[in-house]
Amino acid sequence: MKLLLIKVSQMFCLIPFGLLLTVSCSNNSQPTPIDDDNGNNRPEVTAPVPYLVEVGPDYYPFPHHAPTMNADQYQVLLDELFIINGFGNYQGSGDFESMYMHDGLDIVLNNGTDLFFITNGTVVKILDHLAGSKMLIVEDETNPNFGWAYVHIDNFDVQLGQKVWRGQYLGEVSFYGIEHIHLTRVAKHPSLTWSEGYLSVEPSHLFLFHDDEAPIIGSSVYSFMAGTDQIIAQNDSSPVFGSIDLVIPVRETGRYAESVETTGAKARWLPKVLTWNIQNEANEILLDRSFDFEHLYIDFDYNYDYLREQASIIIKPPQLFTGVPWYLEGFTYLMISRLPQIDAPRTLNDNDRLLHWDTQKLNSEGDAVYPNGRYKLTIQAIDTNGNTITQSMWIEVQN
Repeated sequence: MKLLLIKVSQMFCLIPFGLLLTVSCSNNSQPTPIDDDNGNNRPEVTAPVPYLVEVGPDYYPFPHHAPTMNADQYQVLLDELFIINGFGNYQGSGDFESMYMHDGLDIVLNNGTDLFFITNGTVVKILDHLAGSKMLIVEDETNPNFGWAYVHIDNFDVQLGQKVWRGQYLGEVSFYGIEHIHLTRVAKHPSLTWSEGYLSVEPSHLFLFHDDEAPIIGSSVYSFMAGTDQIIAQNDSSPVFGSIDLVIPVRETGRYAESVETTGAKARWLPKVLTWNIQNEANEILLDRSFDFEHLYIDFDYNYDYLREQASIIIKPPQLFTGVPWYLEGFTYLMISRLPQIDAPRTLNDNDRLLHWDTQKLNSEGDAVYPNGRYKLTIQAIDTNGNTITQSMWIEVQN
């Protein structure tokens, strides 16, 4: 069970997460307001703003977590939390030309919702000429070369190079469409300045939210002829042979991935870790691989063509599989055979396109590794909170 550290002035209470409404701490002191009733004439901030509800040293506050929120208000924030897009999944209208790799958390919030900086840092990028897509990038004070990008914001009043503080008022949400803020954990690109681009990093483990539901894996594995959009088989409906791209539908679930109120779209959100293996009918493991999205860096240079190219390495457009409108399709169709085995952060590259399942592979003695027959594909998906699902499907090989 996760614990939540509640701070009221100089008092601390450590209580089980999820019991905020039944356990309380009392103190007569109140934090100094950081704004007036209209949100105007905010005083200059010269140090981190104390939070009435602290989330603990291992987590960041959500950007709409006002420092003045009490325990009841913070519980409402958690109860209403809805993240409609996560890190690494597809974004777009459903076909390849419009699809790109999503690089942050889209937190559904009404336009005008007050936002606050979630860490001390320095403003290193301001984009303020595109209505609905204005953004700030703040480099961390204690972790240089990392920072946060706040996108779909407005009414901010900072300058390039300005120092900002955790809990300081940032601005407000401003987007046309499903109203939300796009929050990205960013890393300094080795060959670009902050103004030219950055690397996006999986951020979900840095936030505290309740989740006791396992991800969902679709009931089918799709076998494609490698490097094409030609489906050979769905499960063992037809035999497969040669170089194969294995595709599975997968999505995260839980309170934060399902809207409290209808938004007209379904959340697209991926688990943190995917592992898979192929076994013969004697249960011998012939191939296994594991991929942690925390190790995936998305190369973001403000060029959506490049984001689309990165998406095409590991994601198939949903229109290949279903007639459901893309915005109601919560699954991301991952080419698991293209997910590289990596032990340190890196970006995807064209060499990953060469990863596949070769049913005609020979061992060192020249014998077939996958002689004709049925093979079991077992997939395990694990989310940030450790919730796990395991699912198996059969595939027939006829070389």
